[in-house]
Amino acid sequence: MRCVPRTWTHLLAEASGVSVAPTTPVPEAWAQNLRRRGVRGELPATMGEGPVAPVVAWIPGGESWLDRSIGATRQAVFPLLGLDPDDPRD
Repeated sequence: MRCVPRTWTHLLAEASGVSVAPTTPVPEAWAQNLRRRGVRGELPATMGEGPVAPVVAWIPGGESWLDRSIGATRQAVFPLLGLDPDDPRD
């Protein structure tokens, strides 16, 4: 109740093309709804958890574990979707 609703909010916001800043206050109506349902303790005040992690760009053919993992996933999944795993535009 403290993490999942905020995570889904961020995911759906990004998918719709509108970001939600981590410093955005959590809606008071949401907190009141949780309290009515019996949730006790401190609830999050904002949509984030503190500092935002840096974005690391994917490098096709790169040597980092992240580059290799992304490349392997693209090779395995993209052809199933009719996409070219070696085309950086996909």
